[in-house]
Amino acid sequence: MALILPRSIFYHIPKTGGTWVHNALVAAGIPVTESGQSFSGHDTFRSAKHPGKFTFAFVRHPLTWYPSFWTYRMTRGWRTDDSLDLYMSSDFEMFMKNVLKYSPGHLTLRYEKYVGSVPVTLDFVGRQETLPQDLIRALRMAGEEFDENKILTTPRANVSTALPTYSDQILEAVLEAESGAMMRFGYVRPDGSRRVHGTSVLADSDKRQFFSPQIRRAQVFGTSMLPFIRPEDKLWHEPVQVSSIGHGDVITFSSGRDALVTHRVVKVLRRNGHPVFLTKGDDCLNPDHITLPERVIGRVVRVGRLDLTRPWWRFLGKVAALVSYFQWRFYERFKIGVKDAMAFIGCRVFKNL
Repeated sequence: MALILPRSIFYHIPKTGGTWVHNALVAAGIPVTESGQSFSGHDTFRSAKHPGKFTFAFVRHPLTWYPSFWTYRMTRGWRTDDSLDLYMSSDFEMFMKNVLKYSPGHLTLRYEKYVGSVPVTLDFVGRQETLPQDLIRALRMAGEEFDENKILTTPRANVSTALPTYSDQILEAVLEAESGAMMRFGYVRPDGSRRVHGTSVLADSDKRQFFSPQIRRAQVFGTSMLPFIRPEDKLWHEPVQVSSIGHGDVITFSSGRDALVTHRVVKVLRRNGHPVFLTKGDDCLNPDHITLPERVIGRVVRVGRLDLTRPWWRFLGKVAALVSYFQWRFYERFKIGVKDAMAFIGCRVFKNL
């Protein structure tokens, strides 16, 4: 469902704390109206349109979302109104094997269904792990009038006390399949590292050093910028005015509370008169969430021995951005990667020779 507030609308993604949010809003004295029945009884970004209102939702770490969903179904019963019910099993391990086999990346796609895909997204996406603080932040941004203390003292709802655990093999498979959600919403692995497939990030030690004005070197983890930036490459950054960031630049920005990402700017947009950036890994099919100016840490000026300030490399950067943007739009239109499409066409041509 969607909850209509005086100045905003909350989209309830299943198993992300929506019941608690409803209770907290009522306790805080905000008038709430439920709206619509849609996907699994929940409104989605595309199905509920309320022009002029601030929009927000919450997500949850993929590694805890699946156990929570499975436990809820085992307690309340499996249904037929959710595609995940097709993979029902009384054994969590078997349930996850079915999901990974028949619907890999299911949660990443589900989140996109609710919060939208860049450049058209909700105004704010918080996290279930910090639900009270993020709800207060969203309501302040929306300009709602509410009692903050009531929200902080609202007891949690629908809390599962004993969740099933993953085998090592299934855990790694889930992290791989849900790398899109992990990257987009700034989630980390259980060991606290940012080595998530599909993103280039900075290690903890480098991150602490990076914020020192004297040290601007960092080391890459991840493969999302292949072949331009490889794992373990050294990056040099420069402080930058956001107004000078352009199409083709490679920037490092904060994607969440714990992660820094290095990706290419494929499009510069404007929101409320200020520049915002659509970024994407050169080796990724989908772009990141919109990057706001305050999240930008710096611009990459050197990768190893490559000086990116030289005209030739700046030109190649713009070309790479155009190609990367086209690949995403092609995938959005046809739901197939450009490489896969070319391989398919080549096979068909070769077969008919």
